[in-house]
Amino acid sequence: MIKAIIFDLDGMVHHSDGYFSIHIAKKYGIGEDVISEFFKKEFEKCLIGKADLKTELKPYLEKWNFPADIDEFLKLWFEFGMFDNEMLELVKELKNNSVKCILVTNNEKYRIEYYKEILQVFDKVIASFDIGFKKPSKEMIDYVLDYLQLEPNEILFCDDKQEFIEKAKLFGFRTHLYKDIELFKQSLSF
Repeated sequence: MIKAIIFDLDGMVHHSDGYFSIHIAKKYGIGEDVISEFFKKEFEKCLIGKADLKTELKPYLEKWNFPADIDEFLKLWFEFGMFDNEMLELVKELKNNSVKCILVTNNEKYRIEYYKEILQVFDKVIASFDIGFKKPSKEMIDYVLDYLQLEPNEILFCDDKQEFIEKAKLFGFRTHLYKDIELFKQSLSF
């Protein structure tokens, strides 16, 4: 029996039309290769709490000649895309049926803080910046299992990335490769 479900943020609970980095590069005439440099280097440190996003991003905004300050950049970033309200309602319904619902995400602190009110629907939010490890690392999985105090086969691990699903299977989780909410609902008829 499924006692808990692990949700992913981007691609499952929050949707956008492509990557923010590509969107912002096109909108402001910044070369995609130039903007991706930040996301491949410094941003990775922010994801595991080893660097502060605002500190790391500031010199890049100057390099990109971004026409506003860092707070405006972050606002554009965090408002890119939208939450799936149907999914958020489903989370509430699952919780009402005694299924623990946790969000596990590779994310940095300012974005999670920005979404704080919306994410309160989950029993817990476990973000990579907060614990120093990204999913699907063994350290992240161990942290999740320690929090839930359940066996892996009692947990449904959901994500839109095939490689994360494959890794979760190795740990013994039940899994669902997320494509859309209708298929997800069908997978819940355990």
